[in-house]
Amino acid sequence: MRLSVIIVTKNRAHHIAPCLDSIAAAFARAAPLDAEIVIVNNGSTDNTAAAIFDWSTANTVSIRALWEPRPGKARGLNLALRVARGDLLAFTDDDCRLHPEYVNDLLRHDAADNELVLRGGRVELYDPTDLPLTINISPTPKRWSPADPVIYATLYDSILAGELNGCNIAMRRELVDRLGPFDEDFGPGSRVGSNDDVEYWFRACAKNVTFEYVSDMTVFHHHERKTNEQAAAVYRRYTIGWGGVHAKYPLKDYGYYREVYRDLRAILRDNNVLLPGFSRMDKLICEARGAWRYFCAQLTRLPRRGRFRATCSRLTPLLHGNMVNRGWYGSDAESPSLGDAAGSGRTCVWPPSGTRPPRPSLASGFSSLISLNARNYSRLFSIN
Repeated sequence: MRLSVIIVTKNRAHHIAPCLDSIAAAFARAAPLDAEIVIVNNGSTDNTAAAIFDWSTANTVSIRALWEPRPGKARGLNLALRVARGDLLAFTDDDCRLHPEYVNDLLRHDAADNELVLRGGRVELYDPTDLPLTINISPTPKRWSPADPVIYATLYDSILAGELNGCNIAMRRELVDRLGPFDEDFGPGSRVGSNDDVEYWFRACAKNVTFEYVSDMTVFHHHERKTNEQAAAVYRRYTIGWGGVHAKYPLKDYGYYREVYRDLRAILRDNNVLLPGFSRMDKLICEARGAWRYFCAQLTRLPRRGRFRATCSRLTPLLHGNMVNRGWYGSDAESPSLGDAAGSGRTCVWPPSGTRPPRPSLASGFSSLISLNARNYSRLFSIN
């Protein structure tokens, strides 16, 4: 079995050599081993390319250095997946260091599997003076299997709580083939800006994939964030990503809507404080921005002349069903349609006495909304 360790990097030349050194040390500890490093330079403008070249010439470890000029970590990951030759794939970040026993731990867990598993490991701080962000040092292993629906139902909350981190994930090639490539609308450098890993996990949840957190298989995260302002920026970016993920999977995590309700109730009770420099209102605004960014990314993929018609075709059934449920409009099956003779097949039927007639402002409001083209959306909600 061949192992591929995948990294996407951008403008972190000072982190590259220590990261690669730690991977080489983990390979050596597990020798003999058929393994490779696949590193993607995602359009770096510093001397990252030179740092990768210097390291590759000074070491005998098999390394495949790739160049992806288009911005977006997910694009780099997808390029690496196309090139990687491993049956077992491990993903880490360029600011992480692998524990010397990382590969031995990974191979031991993989050998014990009797099904495809998406596995995450322990994440510790490399620098103890950094803020405790994007880490998980829990000593308790966890497994979320579809065979146990009660435990599996808690998986979304566990993802939200950060029990799995994208800087320390491993899975078999067969699982990647089953789930498909990473969504390039997510992740650093993308339209949404973060949470390429979370989107992938939600997709895996939808396909009833088994997840596992192990308390070994350790990486050390050297993120270098030490101030509350830097922490608030991280929360802001990840919260925007959560908004995008829930816009793509609106019916997967109902706990998310309970959390939104609790935030709104707390704000109305003048309890707007959430974290230093990041309020509950900031959280809701960022989630809304993430949802808009995701929707705008989908609109820009429609043919320009067909955007209005395509959007109308998607909204019309929803609006009609809402009108019927409210009693404003009648359905075709309930009463004869005045439009049948004209061939239209569906028209407004005046509601029974005592019900409210259709409000023209609703239709006109949606017409105005739809008439805004995707370019205007992108300008309003573009990534700075």
